[in-house]
Amino acid sequence: LTTVEVAQSEPLQASATVTVPAGREVAVTAPYPGQMVRIQAGIGDNVKAGAALGQFVSPSAGDARRLQQEALIESRLSQSVLDREQALFEDGLIPAARVQAARAKAEAAQAVVRAREAEVNASGIQFEGGSEQKKGPNPSGSATGYATGSLRAPMAGVVTEVFTPIGQRVDAGAVLFRLVDVSQLQFDIQLAPEKAALLKVGDTVTAPQRQASAVVTGVSQAVDSSQLARILSLIHISE
Repeated sequence: LTTVEVAQSEPLQASATVTVPAGREVAVTAPYPGQMVRIQAGIGDNVKAGAALGQFVSPSAGDARRLQQEALIESRLSQSVLDREQALFEDGLIPAARVQAARAKAEAAQAVVRAREAEVNASGIQFEGGSEQKKGPNPSGSATGYATGSLRAPMAGVVTEVFTPIGQRVDAGAVLFRLVDVSQLQFDIQLAPEKAALLKVGDTVTAPQRQASAVVTGVSQAVDSSQLARILSLIHISE
């Protein structure tokens, strides 16, 4: 006696949409209110991580850089005061309390510098001439590029959407570009619940017309508004 097993599995036919797994799609948004003045990557372009997508101009970005420079200058002055107070204390001319107060101000100023640097770096903009302070009568560099910079691709992928026309003003947070890493795709299949119940993780899905196969990675236990269940499967392209 033995357990009865199915001799041959029954194929199921279904329509599917090719999508990307979670974490392989990113949106590049406007870090500040401003406008795109130049588009350097179009729909369908393959870009590398760090590649320029377009030139972005924003007065708010210039203000952020100004505050960063002011914080850096204040930090250097506070450090100079601390060095002077430390020298006076070692000579026995001032009490230790003055050194402690000067050290607290220097540490607070350095904390402001880190906060300002984090804000500028988080914007994702590579400013013309860099963000470091330069020596000379104009420490901030060229005024023409002070509020202008390049938006960079956060990862390698294909540009699938460009949302903003050149010259149109956008608010902070507006989506400007969408990038997709197409090195790994998946089938997003929708089936009736009774058919979806026949599938399990590890089953094979094939698309003969595209010479592609996929392995089921997830079967939804819920249905959407159209009363269909969702099945996800990672695609393996045939050589």
